[in-house]
Amino acid sequence: MARRRKRRSQTSSEWAGRCSFPSTSRWGSQLFEPILQRYFRRIHGLIAVSESAKDTIYRYFPGDYRIIPNGVDTDRFHPNTKRVAKFCDGRPSILFVGRFDPRKGLKYLLQAMPYVVEKVPNARLVVVGKGVLDSYYRRYLDNRCREHVIFEGFVAPEDLPSYYATCDVFCSPAIGAESFGIILLEAMATKKAIVASDISGYRSVVSDGVDGILVEPRNAHALAQSLVRLLRDSQLRAELGRQGREKALRYSWKRVTRQIEEYYLEVSERVRSRRSLEVGR
Repeated sequence: MARRRKRRSQTSSEWAGRCSFPSTSRWGSQLFEPILQRYFRRIHGLIAVSESAKDTIYRYFPGDYRIIPNGVDTDRFHPNTKRVAKFCDGRPSILFVGRFDPRKGLKYLLQAMPYVVEKVPNARLVVVGKGVLDSYYRRYLDNRCREHVIFEGFVAPEDLPSYYATCDVFCSPAIGAESFGIILLEAMATKKAIVASDISGYRSVVSDGVDGILVEPRNAHALAQSLVRLLRDSQLRAELGRQGREKALRYSWKRVTRQIEEYYLEVSERVRSRRSLEVGR
């Protein structure tokens, strides 16, 4: 019993800001919302990682959310990280990192590759990730560019920074349902130029034309044009990468942790003050 009472006396939590039902799933909310509401009412502080995340969870659990973003390890993801030797051959490289999930938009990047290869004949796409849709995605490969796409499969977390460091352009063509672009921050921390979909979760991280290029989701041609533009313009790539690194440093875990700690202290003080007033009545 003592343990249960102690748990109920918590002063703040990040739970609600980092947990949400899929926007298209009514049965999920109907099934879990009544159960979660009991715990939600005990929470004194609410954190969401972005406005997009807040908008999603707010429909089920309304409240006063503080926006505190995810952080990135800017020492682990660093421009001076060791490169992947087999890809250090002078060929311009595009990198994709993600699960083989339809919402990650890989098929649109594969559809864009014939145009990319036509304009930049030695261009290469390196795909990091795996999933049950592997054979499905390979069907989107045009015969003209099969030799220009390398499926690396699963890459160990400790090796992932090297893949970012080796590429020339990082591409994330997600079609939606992204609350925050953590993979974008990882690429930006490695000082890489970015081409990504213009979706709400990504707009909270990337400023179009400043530290990356945002394109219409599900538009393979627009994706291809932006990739070709960056592969042909090393000066633009360098400038976007420089700006991206500067922004990523603002999302370092040291800074983000400080924001979380300050919010916890703020909420704790507010709860103590409220309880003191209640006792004094």
